[in-house]
Amino acid sequence: MAIAIAVLVAGVAATISASQFVERQTLLAAPAAPPTPAARRANAEGVLVAILDIGRLFDQTMAGQKGIDLQVLAGTSATQIYSFEPAGDDVADSSPVVRHTATLNLGGEPLTLVYTTSERELRAAAGDAGSLVLILGLAAAVLLAAVAFLVARERAGAARANHEDPTRSTLNEARMMGIIRSSMEAIITIDESQRIVIFNPMAEQLFGCPAMDAIGTPLSRFIPERFRAAHARHVDQFGVTGVSDRQMGRQRVLFGLRANGEEFPIEASISQIREASGKLYTVMLRDVTERVKADNAQKRAREELRELSANLQNVREEEKNRIARELHDDLGQQLTALKMDLSSVERALSADPALKPELADQLRGMRRLIDATVASVRRIAADLRPVMLDDLGLIPAIEWLASDFTSRYGIDVERRIETGETRFTRDGATALFRIVQEALTNVAKHADATLVMLTLRIEDDSCVLRIADNGHGAGEHDPRAEKSFGLLGIRERVHMLGGSVEIDTANGKGFAITVTFPLQTIKLEEAQP
Repeated sequence: MAIAIAVLVAGVAATISASQFVERQTLLAAPAAPPTPAARRANAEGVLVAILDIGRLFDQTMAGQKGIDLQVLAGTSATQIYSFEPAGDDVADSSPVVRHTATLNLGGEPLTLVYTTSERELRAAAGDAGSLVLILGLAAAVLLAAVAFLVARERAGAARANHEDPTRSTLNEARMMGIIRSSMEAIITIDESQRIVIFNPMAEQLFGCPAMDAIGTPLSRFIPERFRAAHARHVDQFGVTGVSDRQMGRQRVLFGLRANGEEFPIEASISQIREASGKLYTVMLRDVTERVKADNAQKRAREELRELSANLQNVREEEKNRIARELHDDLGQQLTALKMDLSSVERALSADPALKPELADQLRGMRRLIDATVASVRRIAADLRPVMLDDLGLIPAIEWLASDFTSRYGIDVERRIETGETRFTRDGATALFRIVQEALTNVAKHADATLVMLTLRIEDDSCVLRIADNGHGAGEHDPRAEKSFGLLGIRERVHMLGGSVEIDTANGKGFAITVTFPLQTIKLEEAQP
């Protein structure tokens, strides 16, 4: 005789079997057809079975007992499912018979234990203590099974209510489909063979294809042919690793294919779930045609602004060059001629003994004024564009600029120039010179420095210019560390020649700017003989 208690994930099915007593609970109705072995294995998944053999338990407990008869009756019909009669002795026992009954409710059915003995046997066993212990032990064992059964049945009932309530399941499915249908994003779900199983209204609108025509067909029909192989590999890899770089707003633009053959840019986000039938992949799609158009328009506008800025830079350089030439050639020559005429007047008047000292002092003052004017004209012309930059080249112009900076501001400039025999194009030389000029101007205005380190060197296929000072540096909100006009001008010049700018600064640690140009954009190619 055995009581079997089976505990499932969703509840418990308990079975008590004897000669004519069976109590059975199941979670699902029996299928119309016999289940397949695979179905039986699937249904058995997550089952814990505990078996309590009451017959064997009673046999072991009653072993050695004398004069005690035990019967176990099941159900309202009092069907006997267990009986124990000890081997009696031949001595007649005329003492009164003692009969005791205990009833337990197990799974809605009564389980009755009836034992019979005599007063003589009770006295021989030192009163009824032993019998009570026996009965209570048996009752406790069966009670344990009954409690487990009742708790399990309650859980099974709740689980069965969930499984057997088709309205609740249908409601959940309806809610999910309502969300999918009302989504503003196109949602497509595919199976492991990448065939479409869900195609929401937004997907219909996006691809211009009815759901009835799309469902059951390969997803590849909505992917441009040149991307299909890569997409299939991505889905396979995602199915294995669960990792995808396809997230809204965090990826490069992909392309979809409408039913009419038109390609259009999209963003996609993919997820996966596992069902009994296998994995399902759900893709959320967004048409980004308008955004891509706006991005392209913005990019074109930036490029046009950069071209305009580059053109303005060139025009400004040409204008500076023209003004510098006129100052140096025309005004400078005129001032030189005026100075020579003044010298002639001074020599003529110095021969006249009647020349008043006051007149001689005025002539010397005029000479000093002319000398100062000539110096100013040369400085202004050099600031506009040093003649030596065109006549002698970049390196002499930088040497002159550093020396002039030291003489003006008293700040030493250590120079380390390692360009070898490299010759620079006009645009490259102008850009490097102006960057050095602007950087030194920033040092004079903001750094409070005593030393500047200027380095210009050739590294492999790059030209690197670095200007660093030992000043107080720039904090987070210092104009030198942010987008000041000086730095913006430097960045524009560097960008025009395909270079990069790096700024390294902190409070109390000086300020350094490093500019790197591709050598091919600023190097003057040697003419072929």
